[in-house]
Amino acid sequence: AIKSALMTTATVIDNSGSEIRDGATTKVSTPLCHGAGHVNLEAALDPGLLYDLGVQDYVDFLCSLNYATKELQVFTKGKYSCSTRYIKPLDLNYPAFSLVFNQNISAKYFATVARTVKNVGAANSVYSVHVSAPKGVSVNVEPQKLIFKLKNERLSYKVTFKASPINLQPQQDFINGFGSLTWTDGRHNVKSPIVFSWL
Repeated sequence: AIKSALMTTATVIDNSGSEIRDGATTKVSTPLCHGAGHVNLEAALDPGLLYDLGVQDYVDFLCSLNYATKELQVFTKGKYSCSTRYIKPLDLNYPAFSLVFNQNISAKYFATVARTVKNVGAANSVYSVHVSAPKGVSVNVEPQKLIFKLKNERLSYKVTFKASPINLQPQQDFINGFGSLTWTDGRHNVKSPIVFSWL
């Protein structure tokens, strides 16, 4: 919960009011350099919504990647095992989205991922979604509004990503596109970075 609050309230604006820049290239930084952004502790104390994750969630994520029992024990020391629920790796309830389109395997990209958020703000809160899609990627969120009647209530949403192939230059192994998904109630802006990679 703490990590979610820090990530979703982080800022990509520096103390001069400009976008954060990459120290190595001086170009505008991307989520692959700055992650979710600079931590804003004041905002993190009142994040509005949280993406909850526990140890079992991470274990089930590793299970979805077909980790063997021996490999899992390296991380869990035998205290946890795969649960009976099935999840796709993309469905880890993480406050960010990272997707890879291997153009050698498929002619088009299509994926639907699920997320659940917990209302830690006021009861009777309504959040609307705003998407800044990576160039060349269609992003659709359902539902477009989350209506929380209670504090600590949890609601889920799904995000569908669609993309067509793009041409890589002869010396390019990949191209990255960046965007974000933000839930807002007018007071809180709960932002998640999106990274989409074409291989």
